[in-house]
Amino acid sequence: MRLLVPVNCGCIFVAGVRSRTCQSVFILKILWQVDHGLWRERFQTVKEVLMKRLALCLCLSLLFRAGASGADSLDGDPFIESQSFEVMQDISPPSSLRFGGFAESRNQFSLRDPDTPVSLRQRVQLELYWKRELFSFYGNVEGTYEGAAPSWPGTHTPWRADLREAYLTYDTDNLDIFAGRKIHRWGTGDGINPMDLINPLDMRDPFSSGRADNRVPAWMLDTTLSGGGVSFEAVFLPRAEVIRLPSHGAPWEPLALRDLRKGRDQGHFDIDTSDRPDRWFEDVEFGGRCSAAVKGWDLSLMAFRGFADSPVFAQQERGGRTVMAAEHPPFTALGFSFASGFGSQTARGEFAYKPGHPVQYGADWSRTDLWQGVLGWDYA
Repeated sequence: MRLLVPVNCGCIFVAGVRSRTCQSVFILKILWQVDHGLWRERFQTVKEVLMKRLALCLCLSLLFRAGASGADSLDGDPFIESQSFEVMQDISPPSSLRFGGFAESRNQFSLRDPDTPVSLRQRVQLELYWKRELFSFYGNVEGTYEGAAPSWPGTHTPWRADLREAYLTYDTDNLDIFAGRKIHRWGTGDGINPMDLINPLDMRDPFSSGRADNRVPAWMLDTTLSGGGVSFEAVFLPRAEVIRLPSHGAPWEPLALRDLRKGRDQGHFDIDTSDRPDRWFEDVEFGGRCSAAVKGWDLSLMAFRGFADSPVFAQQERGGRTVMAAEHPPFTALGFSFASGFGSQTARGEFAYKPGHPVQYGADWSRTDLWQGVLGWDYA
């Protein structure tokens, strides 16, 4: 059993070009999962490594604070979804241009082998927010370095740079439109969302710090018309996005996928992953949502038509060779969600029906009707 010690250290900052505001907050998250037979002998080695990382992040935090002038307090966690964007919106006047971002150091170790880190991900994200009257633009880019990649089995690229989001918004009292590359969540579930189908998971790092970090942004056009406590939303994706799989030998590689790749490496069959729904204006996805507030309850009806995010494999014979072909079949989903607050408590739920959903069965796949649901109760 692998026991991990994940640590997150990071700084978030927001700087305005029209005001001398620079704010920072330092966050340290430590989650210990201890095997009582190992922790006494392993703790000191892990502690030494972690304290070095902590000292680096403290220096970064002090550096950001040294440039602060007349800054108000900045509350929040830089690792939750869109935290820095929310802060940038809060401090933005009707016409403004803001820059922001954060730096994060996330380090994961196994107590059974603390000298060999599981992950040493260092991440920097830069953000831009522009607003003028009813129009606004938001974009962010991200650069990461995985320091543990050289120690993983196989060949891995430690450096990665991504354009995360870049979209234009037109916002009025009754009409909201945004177009561009975005992460857009549906549903009320906290972590488990049967109808959150617009953005697939990024399995290259499924244990990211924030809820949005493990989602793949998608190009889309979204329009919402609202009035009288009811809203109608339509979303269109000109090209589908599907799940991004980890490389062979990465710590997050699913066991089934690892076994499949081992069979390929041993020469038992070939794997073909070329059939991806990535053709512009041909492999499209779309959906709609109707939401209303009824006697203190937030209710939503949802429908979505798209492609399966996770591939299913079909065994085929090509030129005397066995090929496991990855496919992303289309499917339809219908759903319902609700949420309501009762003082310091919140009740929430989400249900989905997916007729003829593709499911893997052995060396091939077929379709079956799926019923999914989640219920939640929060108490603060």
